[in-house]
This record gives sequence, C-alpha cells and structure tokens, in this order.
Amino acid sequence: MLKSITLKFTDNASITLPTEGVTIFVGPNNSGKSLILREIETLAFAQFGGGRVKVKTIESMEGDWPSPAKLDSWLDTFGSRNVHQPDQVRLWSRRPHGDPIATEHSRRQLEAVALRAATDPASWAFAASYFLRWGLLRLDGRTRFELSGDRPGGDLTGEPQNALQFLFQDDVVRKALQNLIYDAFGRYLVIDPSNLGRFSLKLSDTPPEDERSLSTKALSYFRGASHVTGESDGVQAFIGILVAILSGDYHTILLDEPEAFLHPPLARKLGANVAAIAKSKDSVLLAATHSADFLMGCIQASSKVRVMRLGYRKGRSTGKLVNTEQLRDFLRHPLMRSSNVASALFHDGVVVCESDNDRVFYGEIYQRLQETEESYPSILFLNAHNKQTVPEIVGPLRKFGIPTVGIVDIDVVKEGGKEWAKQLDAINVPEPSKRGLETERKAVKDLFDASGKNMKRDGGAALLDKEGQKAADRLFDALEKDGLFVVRRGELEHWLPELGVSITKTSWTVEILEKMGSDPDKTGYVKPGKGDVWDFMRGVVAWVRNEDRNGM
Repeated sequence: MLKSITLKFTDNASITLPTEGVTIFVGPNNSGKSLILREIETLAFAQFGGGRVKVKTIESMEGDWPSPAKLDSWLDTFGSRNVHQPDQVRLWSRRPHGDPIATEHSRRQLEAVALRAATDPASWAFAASYFLRWGLLRLDGRTRFELSGDRPGGDLTGEPQNALQFLFQDDVVRKALQNLIYDAFGRYLVIDPSNLGRFSLKLSDTPPEDERSLSTKALSYFRGASHVTGESDGVQAFIGILVAILSGDYHTILLDEPEAFLHPPLARKLGANVAAIAKSKDSVLLAATHSADFLMGCIQASSKVRVMRLGYRKGRSTGKLVNTEQLRDFLRHPLMRSSNVASALFHDGVVVCESDNDRVFYGEIYQRLQETEESYPSILFLNAHNKQTVPEIVGPLRKFGIPTVGIVDIDVVKEGGKEWAKQLDAINVPEPSKRGLETERKAVKDLFDASGKNMKRDGGAALLDKEGQKAADRLFDALEKDGLFVVRRGELEHWLPELGVSITKTSWTVEILEKMGSDPDKTGYVKPGKGDVWDFMRGVVAWVRNEDRNGM
C-alpha cells in the first residue's frame, strides 16, 4: 500500500524513493536512518490529516491503493482479528487497543475513505492514517529480544492471537522458519507446547517427529531441547526477527539495525533471508543499518534494492540515492572485496592509501589526533594496491556521496597520460582545469628530472630550488583542494624523522609504530604536535569536514 516516500534535506533537494522491494538507509551515526522508520510508523498510526503530527524528515508519502475486491477481503480479515491481544507483535494488524474496525459503521466509513483516496490523490495522506497501520511492522533494538520469549497457548480452534500460535498451527510456515534457522545455526527450531497454556521456542540437535504431540516420546524430546532465551543475544535476535516477519501478513516491514548482536556472516544471512521473505510476500521492506554484510545479503537476494545514504552535521542534512547497479558491480570487484570498501557507506569520510603499510600508519596518526582534538568525523582508512589503483576506489565512492580523499607519494607526478587523467577524474577536476594541471605536472616532473635525484627517496619537494618548490606547491595545493593529498616529503617513510627509523628498512611501519609507543600514560608515547604528518592529517580531516568542499 505504501508506494513511495519523499524525504526532505537542508543541503540538497527533496528525494522521492519508490518503496517497492527493499530500501536500505545507510550513513554514519545520527544521520537520520532510524528516525525515518519511526516517522513512517508515526504517520501510519496518527490521524495524519489532522495536523497533530510533526515530522522532520518525511515531506510526503504516496500510496498504491488496492482494488475494491482486495480492500473488501482485507476488511473481512481485519474484522475477524482480536484487537485486544497485548502481544508485542500483533498478527496481521497493529491497530491500537479498541480500534472499532469490526463494526459495520466503521467498515462503511473506511470504504468511503479508501474510495476517496483512490479517486483523489491529494487525500491520500488523510486516508493513510486509517490504512497503513494495518499490516505495518517495525522492529527495533527494544523489541527484538521479546520476540523469542514464551507466548500464551490459547484456544487453538480459533484465530491465532500471537506469533507462536500462528506458527504452531501452520505447518508450511513453521517448516520454512525451521529450515532458515537450521541453515544459520545447524540446529532445529521447535515450538514446545508441553507447558500447557504456554508456547516456548527451543533448539534441538535433532529434528522433531511431531512437535504438535504430547506423547511420552515428544515430551522427552522437548525436555532435551534448550530454550531459545538461554542462547546468545545474536541467536535470539536472529530468530526473533524471522519469527515476527514470517508470522504476519505485513505489507510494510521496518527494521532498525537488524544486524545488532550478529557476527558478519549471520548479518549477511539475515539480510538475504528478510529480503527473500519480503519478495515472496510482495511486501515493502525498509531497513536502517550500519552493516555492510546485511546490505550485501539484501543485494544478493533481491534485484529490487535501493540504497539511500544519509548525512547530518551541525544541523545540516544531506541525502543521496546510490546507484544500486553501480554499487553491485563495484563490490563484485576483487580489489573492493579485499579492501572492506562496503564499510565506507557508514562513515563520514574515507581515506584511500597506496598500500596497507600506508593505511596502518595514517590510521594511527588519525587515531591520536582524534583522541586529543574535538569533534573529529568518523573516517575509514582503506588501501589500494598502488597509486594507480587509488582512483579506482576514490572515484566510485565519491559518486556514492561519500567524501573520499586519496593519499599518494610524490612520484604521482611521473604519471602522465591516462594514469594522470584517472587521478583527476576520480577527484572530479573540471575539464577546463585538467589542461592546466597537466601542464603544471609536466613542468614539476621536469624540474625533478633535472635535479638528478630520486624524488621519492631523496627528499621530495625539498630537492628543488625556491622557485621550483613554489611551482610544486601550487600543483599540490590545487590537488588538495579537490581531495588528492600528495606527500611532499616524497613518501611515507619520510614522516617523523626525529624517531630515527631508517627509511631503507622494509619494516619501517612496524618499527615506527613501536617507537611511537602504545600506552599514552608511559614516557615516550608520541602525542600529536605541530607540522610534519600531524598537520598533513589535519588537512585531510579539514577536507572531509568541509561541507562546501570542491571535487564532490
């Protein structure tokens, strides 16, 4: 029934998201991911047309109304459900206590509202407050553990009143759930009815012969199974989410951080499972996540996945719809899989280095600055295989709306032609500026060649005379403005020379980290200072922080 939502931002135009299939909200902490889900639920449960509900992120919602016959069938179904059931996750409907849907008068009212909405799009928001709440499910961190607890048995000859009653009576759905849990944990999920009047979820190493029996053999089997509430938080959360989703005919499923408490392989499996279930039920699935694995699981299981990256800083909000096909292709590349690139979607910014040694060292410098200076953004450090592959990561991440910096050694100026063009394309240098930068690059390279020294190993820009250094600085300043930071000293190994680590040793990174110390309370621990790599990294952080940055 929910066809699309339109989100509003302070720093870019509103974005309308179709909701068919799976929508994943990603971004750093406090970017508004969970808020969107809460506001959808708020609008669905409120009298939306009465002006009593205020929301921050949602500008409007659009519905796709069922045919009159489908609507009539739904009203029959809803009217037969017990609306007084206090279960955490009600079946079929999450109507507030005492909603008089079952009365004939209310039925005629709702039919009139639906007819009005179907013929007058402007009245949809008003009608949504009556209809969206039926079959809408939102699961967050406060509810997921309650989903695997015991439930009343009740009258099994009537309509099920909670999730475990429903699963106990439906062999097909219960078996489907059992298969998913066995695939995840190698154990069988069963519903134990032996405590008369209560249903319990248990796990067993062996399959049940008949879990709806109270025979001596069945009772012995249930006694040997372990209660789900005695399992780890991750097991309980995984099972609880699947129990809730499978036990109701939900048209809209909202999942807030479903990966919480799950190891990465389980998060990926959960993503694949919930996306497949939503597809089989023709349901709308919207999830807010910090997990690259959950995201990848959804992408693998459904062809209709869209990813929305959100940002929020100092009262300013941003949003960008990621091209899912580009993201899918990007993450299939072996270089990206080996570099943990998918995690970039969940950070304020990214720094891409030439090698793993560079990544480790610059990451440590950033960490020490972050410990002593306020309000540092969340930055992920990644490594390419060399300077030539740095733009292969920087460019796509920029397109996904992620502030991304490249750090390269000074010999990048040797890279003319296509390789130099790749560097400039990745940081979005405008076409008119490329010609000028190419001219400056060649001039600086010629100056280094004329020195007869190795620009990387023998001192970097300091090899040049005063005018030559000015020319190099103009080039490197222009590149930094667009987010490509060149090590003007030459290469990684020329930082922090006062620590006395030989630049000729292959173990430079290991040795310098040892000399920097690991305990801030001990003598010899190197703290951030002025100049050198500390100011270099401060420049990187300033570029990520700058909302008006160039090259994005």
